[in-house]
Amino acid sequence: NPQSRIELGEFINSQGSVSTDLAFPFQPPPSNGNANGEHSILLDLVPNNVFNALASGQTIQVLLFCLLFGLAMGKVPQPSSMSLSQALNAVYRACTVLTNWFVWGLPFATFVLIADQTASTGTKPLTLMGGYLLVMGLSCLTFLAVAFAIIAIRSRRSYWTTTKTLQPLLMVAITTRSTVASLPWVINLLSE
Repeated sequence: NPQSRIELGEFINSQGSVSTDLAFPFQPPPSNGNANGEHSILLDLVPNNVFNALASGQTIQVLLFCLLFGLAMGKVPQPSSMSLSQALNAVYRACTVLTNWFVWGLPFATFVLIADQTASTGTKPLTLMGGYLLVMGLSCLTFLAVAFAIIAIRSRRSYWTTTKTLQPLLMVAITTRSTVASLPWVINLLSE
């Protein structure tokens, strides 16, 4: 309602210049001239560094690299490709196990972050946004309940088993808010 917006605006303005400071990265200004011409769009799809593209969340570049790498692997003789495939599978499994270990600490870390934020700003922002958080929370829970029901029906498993199976994926998705971080869990759950 308008009163809540006014109170939220007053709270943000009372924080001083800290809430309105902008961070500018140290990058050269973009050039107006197009040096690569018509091929610049295609060149932007190819990553300069795959790990940098992964870290910065450039999904299209990573996807293109994976497709090209997969095509190249198809052209390698089978004995060589099988050993590389087994090594990559072992790395994938090790990363999944490592992420699973970190998932158990995520609730505690999330609680610490929320406690730190609440201690520095107080409880007024939480009370002002309580209605919004309630509506969004109920909407998300309803959506998740329907999605879990569909998954349980399609996988021919009980609702409780489906919920327990998807628990690590939910923890990663909620705490990181990253699609890229959730992809290994989604692939693992779909394949198993």
